Amino acid sequence: MISSAFESGSIEVVSASDPSDIQLKLVPEPHSELEDATFMQWFNFSVSNVEGVPLTIKILNAGEASFPSGWGPTPVGPGFKAVCTYDKVDFFRVPGTTYDEDAGVLTIELMPEQPTLWLSYFAPFPYQRHMELVTRLGAMDGVTHSVVGQSLDGRDLDLLTVGDGSGAKIWVIAQ
Repeated sequence: MISSAFESGSIEVVSASDPSDIQLKLVPEPHSELEDATFMQWFNFSVSNVEGVPLTIKILNAGEASFPSGWGPTPVGPGFKAVCTYDKVDFFRVPGTTYDEDAGVLTIELMPEQPTLWLSYFAPFPYQRHMELVTRLGAMDGVTHSVVGQSLDGRDLDLLTVGDGSGAKIWVIAQ
């Protein structure tokens, strides 16, 4: 059972009937059409009922991603390794991640140690965790929290101001 029906979930299931040949596709990011551009790199999905079952997962359209060169080896490292978690707290890289540049296919091979796992491009940072961080930081001495607008999803865009504003100004933005 493969699912992406959760916050930040993203994958298209092509075929999941054979655990040794699961076939998936990346899905373009929502809202990118507003910039007249398509961005496609992110994936985040769960695989259930698989403890002790060897998995071979192929992302068939990885070669069509926004940065396909990021999948393979680079001058500074061996290449991309998928991120896995069993509890959404502790994450690890999957050593059995390989990219076939000629075929444009990213393959993730692993033997699950628990019934359900989550695989992603990088460890997700859920909105609930973001809100907890903003609340904790906003309550600190010398920090002011304000909302400067809403995202395309209608979520608050938080601004944390540290200090009295008389020093250097640094704008930090993260997704």
